[in-house]
Amino acid sequence: MKKIYVNKITIEKDGVYISYHKTSDFKPYRSVKINYLTNIYIKDGQKGLDREILSAMFEVADLRGDHPSIKRYLYAYNSEYKINLYKELADKLHYYYVNLNENDKAKLLSHDDMEIVNYFAHKKYLESVMCDKLTIKCDEYDLINKMIEENKDDKSFSYYEKIINNIIEVSDDYDVKFHRDCPFDGFGSDEESKKFGMCSFSEFFKEILEKNNIEIEDISTREKSAGKYIVTIDNNHEFEINAWEKLDNVFDDVESMINVIKDKNLEI
Repeated sequence: MKKIYVNKITIEKDGVYISYHKTSDFKPYRSVKINYLTNIYIKDGQKGLDREILSAMFEVADLRGDHPSIKRYLYAYNSEYKINLYKELADKLHYYYVNLNENDKAKLLSHDDMEIVNYFAHKKYLESVMCDKLTIKCDEYDLINKMIEENKDDKSFSYYEKIINNIIEVSDDYDVKFHRDCPFDGFGSDEESKKFGMCSFSEFFKEILEKNNIEIEDISTREKSAGKYIVTIDNNHEFEINAWEKLDNVFDDVESMINVIKDKNLEI
């Protein structure tokens, strides 16, 4: 399949434009409105567009250059997170194949139409799930650059990246989707977790802190009001959180927890 080189992706008032040229020609880059990307952006917003661009990078698009509009996609595509997702996809495809009976395997290898359709439909579904998850890395790139611009404290890109990567990894395990209106719907206090089987805020933050090499003696969560909770660390330090927090809010929570615990350890 022939690919296209893309060096810019812009959103104008009338739609989504890409600047590209084909790998098979030597013509200069030209900017063209892409109707299907425009329709996706109108329907699903930035996340939908990100998902589609990332999907195209696996199939037809080769992003090149250093324009800000493509750096976020290259960051996501070249991340270790993407490598792990791709490995997970390959493992699931392999599992799908090995669980076919011998007749179905033979049909697949002989290019029987129905088995080919089923196999590639399953592959397409897994790829869509992967690209949907990968959009969080685009958000991460935007968030880190925003924080660097707003905070004049000389913290490096890698400082933010390390903490946010750990948040995303744990969030994946808990099926937290930050694009939802209420990412922590289904989370609750320690009491709610025990009585109703809700996810535990205490365990969520404990795992993130451990990934950041922060040791704590105790962590607990109590309900303050509907959707609002108080997380208490080491029976002393309290942090207010809520069920609709986004990635940047969770970063602020975790950074505050890390700083408080580090300061406490310095006092010992």
